[in-house]
Amino acid sequence: MNNDLKAMLESVINEAIQPIQKEISVLNERLSSFEQKTDGRLSSFEQKTDERLNSFEQKTDERLSGFEKKMDERLSSFEQKTDERLSSFEQKTDERLSSFEQKTDERLSSFEQKTDERLSGFEQKTDERLSSFEQKTEKNFKLTNQKLDKLSEKLDAYQVENLNADNLLLGEIHSIRKGVVFVNRKVADAELEINLIKEKKQ
Repeated sequence: MNNDLKAMLESVINEAIQPIQKEISVLNERLSSFEQKTDGRLSSFEQKTDERLNSFEQKTDERLSGFEKKMDERLSSFEQKTDERLSSFEQKTDERLSSFEQKTDERLSSFEQKTDERLSGFEQKTDERLSSFEQKTEKNFKLTNQKLDKLSEKLDAYQVENLNADNLLLGEIHSIRKGVVFVNRKVADAELEINLIKEKKQ
C-alpha cells in the first residue's frame, strides 16, 4: 500500500517536473545565445571606448596644459598685487597702532593721576573718620569703666543683702564687657582696613 502510494507520488512529481525542465533547457539555450552576442557587442564597445578615451585624454592634457599656464600667470599677478596690498595695509596698520598706543598711554596716565588724587582724598577722609571714631571709642571706654566701677561698688553693697541682685549685676557687667569687646573688634577692623588701603596705595 505504501509502495503504491510512493510510486504514484513519484509519477506525479516527474510529470510536473518535465515542463519545468524543458523551460530550463530553453532558458539555458537563450542565455548561451545572449552571452555570445553580448560578448561580441562588449568587445566592440570596449574597443570604441578605448579609442574615445585615448582621444579624450589627449585633448584633456592639451586643455589642462593651457589652463595650467594661464593659471600660473594669473596666480603670479595675483601674488604680486596681494603683496603690494599687504605691504600698504601693514604700513597703515602700524601707523594706526602707534597712534592708538600713544593715545592709550596718555589716557592711562591721566586716569592714574586722577585715581591717585581720589585715593589720597579717600585716605585723608578715612584717617579723619577713624581718628574721630577712636576718640569717641576712648570716651565710651572711659564711660564704660566708670559704669563698671559704679556697678562694682553697688555689687559690694548689695552682695550681703540680696543674692538675686548680685546675679543681676553680674549679668549686667558681663553684658557691658561684651560691648567693650565688640567696640575693640570694631577698632581693630578699622585699623586693619586703613593698613590695607595704605598697602594698596604703596
